[in-house]
Amino acid sequence: MEIIVDHIYRSTVAMMALGMPVLLLAGGLGLLIGLIQAVTQIQDSTLPQIIKILGVSALLLSMGQALSGPIVQHSEEIFSTFHKVQSR
Repeated sequence: MEIIVDHIYRSTVAMMALGMPVLLLAGGLGLLIGLIQAVTQIQDSTLPQIIKILGVSALLLSMGQALSGPIVQHSEEIFSTFHKVQSR
């Protein structure tokens, strides 16, 4: 049971390592575009969405391999130690 809890914890940390940069970028872009819209009084609701989609896509294309590294490494560890968890 202790091994399973440890795997769940490390999986959660790995997912946060992947998701946090994406969420921070999307939030920062949303804040920046919101400020620009407030200053220029542009009321287009699709503009922030398009910019966030493009920004997140560019981040994932450029840094996707590095961001997914911890998840891939942990998945390989889970599959290589599966026989230890199964025998308990």
